[in-house]
Amino acid sequence: MIWLHRVTPEFNLASPRSLPAAGFGLVVHVDDVDAHCERTRTRGAHLESEPKDMPYGQREYGVRDPEGIAGGSPRR
Repeated sequence: MIWLHRVTPEFNLASPRSLPAAGFGLVVHVDDVDAHCERTRTRGAHLESEPKDMPYGQREYGVRDPEGIAGGSPRR
């Protein structure tokens, strides 16, 4: 399980959407990229890129959560 804290003024956290550039990206390795992508899509995340095989040997996709945090999920 991974928990990313929601944006709240009390913790001085700003949404990545309000910043001029991404401060970080998160990569989570999963067993089934396509199934993970579909679950992510149905739960409201914005897909940046569909699952695809990369030249360096991974299958991955790109996504942003509702607050704009970028991530990806390559196959292990």
